[in-house]
Amino acid sequence: MGKALQGYRDQVVLATKFGNVRSADGTSLGINGRPEYVQLACEASLQRLRPRC
Repeated sequence: MGKALQGYRDQVVLATKFGNVRSADGTSLGINGRPEYVQLACEASLQRLRPRC
């Protein structure tokens, strides 16, 4: 997504979803809607989008 948004970052609103917690192997660990987890999930999403190529 970072590459696709290059040059358009100021014109785009991007949404993320969170709550379904999974282990490294994909096993469901349940749902987490706590504010602390929301912040962690959003930060992780931003890190994945961060590259500015």
